[in-house]
Formats: sequence, C-alpha cells, structure tokens
Amino acid sequence: LFFVSEILSSAIRLLPVYFRFPSQICFAIVYFVSRIVFGISVSFTWWKDMISILPNAHVPVWNVYTLMMCNAALNFLNVYWFRAILQLAVGKSEQVRERKTK
Repeated sequence: LFFVSEILSSAIRLLPVYFRFPSQICFAIVYFVSRIVFGISVSFTWWKDMISILPNAHVPVWNVYTLMMCNAALNFLNVYWFRAILQLAVGKSEQVRERKTK
C-alpha cells in the first residue's frame, strides 16, 4: 500500500501546478456526490428495508443490527474523509493565495 501511495504522489507531482488544483476540486465534487449524497440516500433506503423485515426476519436479529451498525460506521467514515478532503483543499488554496501575494 505504501508503494502505491508513493507512485501516486510522484505522479501528481508531475502534473503542472495549474492542473493540480482543478483536479483536486473535481475529485472532491465527485466524492461528495457519490459517497455523501448518493451513498447516504441509498443507506437510508437500505435501513428502511432492514427495519421493515426485522419483525419477520429469517436471520438472527443481532445479525441485522450488526449490519446496520457497520453501515452507519462506514457512512460516518465517508463524512470524516470528506471533511479531511475539504480541509486539505482549503489549506492548499490558502497556500496558493499566499504564494501569489509574495
């Protein structure tokens, strides 16, 4: 995994500076739409289905609750990672502004 991250970071450094920021913004937008908007809406639908089958489920109830808690944890991680992506983007944009003013 470390090797892959080193290859990707060196590939990003090869991109021209004027191309890096727009690509990072596009990544943040796609991440937000796919993981936050679409992912959480699908999770709510899935949760409603799980709650509706709970009374007459053919699987143990603890199994259903475990799946629901795992789904909630993954949604929380998606929001946490998106927050980290935004903080990184804001930090980099501030660095670019500081360089332009110098």
